[in-house]
Amino acid sequence: MSRGRRLPPSGWLRYLPGGTPRRGGAECRTPAPASWYGSPEGSCLALPKMDKIESRQRDVQYESRIAVKVPPSDAGKTHRRGDSPTIRQRLCIAWRERMVRRQGLSFQLHGWIGLLVILLAEAAVVAKQVVLPGTAAFDLFYRLTQWTTPLCWWGYILCLDAVIWKLQGNSLLCNRQPEFWLQLPLSIAFWLIFEVYNLHLDNWTYVDLPSTWWEGALGALLAYATIMPGLFLTAELLDVLGVFERFLVPAFHPGRRLLYILMLLGFLCLMGPVLVPREIARYLFAFVWVGFILLFEPVLYASGGLSLLRDLSEGRLHRILSVVAAGYICGVLWEFWNYWAAAKWVYIAPFTKDVRIFEMPLAGFLGFGPFAWEYVAMYALVRLLGRGSETRKADIHVEIAHGGRAEGPRIGGGG
Repeated sequence: MSRGRRLPPSGWLRYLPGGTPRRGGAECRTPAPASWYGSPEGSCLALPKMDKIESRQRDVQYESRIAVKVPPSDAGKTHRRGDSPTIRQRLCIAWRERMVRRQGLSFQLHGWIGLLVILLAEAAVVAKQVVLPGTAAFDLFYRLTQWTTPLCWWGYILCLDAVIWKLQGNSLLCNRQPEFWLQLPLSIAFWLIFEVYNLHLDNWTYVDLPSTWWEGALGALLAYATIMPGLFLTAELLDVLGVFERFLVPAFHPGRRLLYILMLLGFLCLMGPVLVPREIARYLFAFVWVGFILLFEPVLYASGGLSLLRDLSEGRLHRILSVVAAGYICGVLWEFWNYWAAAKWVYIAPFTKDVRIFEMPLAGFLGFGPFAWEYVAMYALVRLLGRGSETRKADIHVEIAHGGRAEGPRIGGGG
């Protein structure tokens, strides 16, 4: 069988009939629905690569078997828990999933709620412009526009998730909720890292925030929590639509020396701006936007984590381009909604002050693409560390079960 690839959610098999697969004699967890940025840890399933002709032949071959769970030739066989499915079983189930998607899925209720939230927030912005200042109506609309950014972004997330669900029957809020709840605190924590950098680099500040500290803190947390889901859902939609599917490059295999050099450059990019005087550091935020990529990607590549650098080694560009494009799409939306909000951030960066996209200087806008990649790398590193923690816990459980002897297969068999 030809070398397989990890399964994206939009096209191929994600579940095993009858139980848990095995790889190399070690048990693996039953795969959960996979997101665009990689199959879940423990997934042992990959379909062979197929060109268009082979794919069409497969469609014709299994068109008459949609109503059955396994091909007729395998109907008399008992699929024991732990056995891997045959290629015919995989293809048959993959075909059935495709037909289910073709029948059309409903646009979920939370998508309509998100669209309504965006419209209400925009209506408040328009009303504030036309209502006379000093009136009770103006004060009401002004208070609402202080929440424009979090309201619009939560509406965007809800609406976009419903669109993705309708297109592929798999989305962050519908059937990957644990992933969503993990992203919210990580999104806040990652952005606070950049806020700490900004204390020294002094590139932006916030104006017209709510008068009470708790209201300002709540608004900030709600806004920061939308960064990661907003970026990832936008990239997932681009991937589902296949916008960059045809973009290929010659395979590039980085050596160990290059990986160490990239890590060193990443460390220098992250440490340099905080070690120089503020007058110089204010011009160096670009190094922060690429520093975490250079530092974390080699670690992820060498450790078997989700690495966009590995996509280059396989000659694929679609995930990288989806992530970078999502950064610029979200950047436009961030700046658009922020421009009309009452409580907002303004840039005091010392470059391209006269050339702006809404509030953002043009030179700073170029950083949205690398910023999105950084969020993917930081999230992937957390998932990699979590996978290692689960493996260590499994080893401890196995050791206890064997009376202190580390014997037997690892439970949960990852990696």
